[in-house]
Amino acid sequence: MLAEQADANEIDQFGVNPDFEKVMMKAVVAAFKSHKSMSEQVLKKSSVKEGLNELLLSMVYEGFKSKIGGCRSAEAR
Repeated sequence: MLAEQADANEIDQFGVNPDFEKVMMKAVVAAFKSHKSMSEQVLKKSSVKEGLNELLLSMVYEGFKSKIGGCRSAEAR
């Protein structure tokens, strides 16, 4: 539905469409519920906390390392 409306309208018209706001708010509520549920699980279950730690540790570490490496490369130029 929104894809059809985006195709048929300019951004200003699309943005004031009540369907857009309804879909946006449903997405916000769904994200809130998902994040709340995940947070509660991490806080209550050590196995979930450990699993999240395993998932995030290398991503966060590598992200910082690549950012620092990128900064150092730019400084060397």
